[in-house]
Amino acid sequence: LIDSSDRFWVHPRGPLVFDGSRGTFRTPEKRGPSEGSWAVVEADDGTVWLGGGDGLYAWAPSASAPTPHRIVAADGTWLENYVMALCQTRAGTLWVGTQGGLYRFDPNAKAFSHLGGDPDDPDRLSAASVSSVVEAADGALWVGTYGGGLYRVDRDRGTVQRWCTDPVGTDACTSEVVWDLHLDGDGRLWIAGSHLWSIDPDGGVLARHSEPGAFAVDVIVFIAEAPAGVLWLAGLDGHLYRYDVAAAELEARRFRQIWRRSSTSPRFDCLLAQGQTLWIGTGDALGRLRLDTGDIEWIPLETADGISLRSHGMWMVHGGRDGALWLATSIGLIRYLPQTRDFALYSVDDGLPGSAVYNVLEDDEGRLWLGTNQGLTRLDPRLPEGQRVVNYTTADGVRNVELNRHAAVRGADGTLYFGGMDGLTYFHPSEVRD
Repeated sequence: LIDSSDRFWVHPRGPLVFDGSRGTFRTPEKRGPSEGSWAVVEADDGTVWLGGGDGLYAWAPSASAPTPHRIVAADGTWLENYVMALCQTRAGTLWVGTQGGLYRFDPNAKAFSHLGGDPDDPDRLSAASVSSVVEAADGALWVGTYGGGLYRVDRDRGTVQRWCTDPVGTDACTSEVVWDLHLDGDGRLWIAGSHLWSIDPDGGVLARHSEPGAFAVDVIVFIAEAPAGVLWLAGLDGHLYRYDVAAAELEARRFRQIWRRSSTSPRFDCLLAQGQTLWIGTGDALGRLRLDTGDIEWIPLETADGISLRSHGMWMVHGGRDGALWLATSIGLIRYLPQTRDFALYSVDDGLPGSAVYNVLEDDEGRLWLGTNQGLTRLDPRLPEGQRVVNYTTADGVRNVELNRHAAVRGADGTLYFGGMDGLTYFHPSEVRD
């Protein structure tokens, strides 16, 4: 293939590109199909599509390497991935010839899927506002909502089940408002709301772990799991609680009393457990609790040159693969490097669509996906300034204009799920094209 930039593509064992202006051959750092590139075609926008023994790849003009693109049916099931021939029509449709047959693929189709709320539709959520989401071992989703309780969504079967089975027989739900969900190492689902609940992974038995008056706090807003079967719970009362699952014992840690500094945040907003460290997010400081010693350090949110990064809330702490912590706050996304103790802020000045960032997830390429108060954003801090941020709105198929805090999870297959005021938005990053 000779593309529109006069580059000559050959593909005996993966893509090899001859640049006529330089008189040189080169291969991408990530070669694309590892089993050989058997087909190559250029789209109207300059993207080169490569097909080979392990699937379909797209090489955008501005990219340094091809991106894998899953071949899936409308219901999300995988199709044959041994690609032997490619052809694009004038309308932009890509025909993909494989060992299992011929498939029609529209590269311009919207990559974002949506599960909304409708109280009159049994196959949808009865409440539109999604507050939390986790993926079970079997691929099903547990979805918590503001006002509609808890749901189990089976994407393969297309079923939505509202979970309202109380073992006492009172036909009560866990909580109409679910603040957070957590799957522990044994597959048990923990539900934070009014009191603490769990669902057994084997029998699906719903249990309440607190009776009225037994907890010092009635509302739990965040759950994190530490080693040795310990849950750390952030209460709406501004205190932190340690719950020993095996012993069923609760111990209140009143760190707010220890920390005398004035606070713009009335409570602990989020938690992240990393080994023997528990990170505690608030609006004006990042807490570091050493679980082995019980010592806690409060790290003020400010840059090296003294610029304050205090906000009205920190709603998620994400541990990046490079060791950085990414803090989703009401003034933007903050990067914290524990080794150097440096903070850096990404805000509307850097291209974010709104000031509030509610959650952050990382894809296979190391890019960050942010749920904000103005839609969905992709951030790649490794790129030059001006190229780091891409925003996605309703025009791109994102139904949620405003996402919700806590309501984000990455699935086992790399699919990203974001909950918002209008249901659940989900997509695979490899299928999103700018």
